[in-house]
Amino acid sequence: MLSCGGQNSIQILAPAPSVPILVLHGTKDIVYSVPLMREWSSLLTAANPLEIHVIEGGNHFLNASNPI
Repeated sequence: MLSCGGQNSIQILAPAPSVPILVLHGTKDIVYSVPLMREWSSLLTAANPLEIHVIEGGNHFLNASNPI
């Protein structure tokens, strides 16, 4: 997560995108928790639509823990 002046990149960029956003998040992510992901996703107020999928057993690197 990038940081700038005490804010992370989600806080800086969240209001801007008025495009579809897909958030994929694993339940075993030890870097960012599911509740924190939901908090950050709630900042994406301009996203149209915002779609969130929580991947059971997925870790921080979903492509490594849950390959297609």
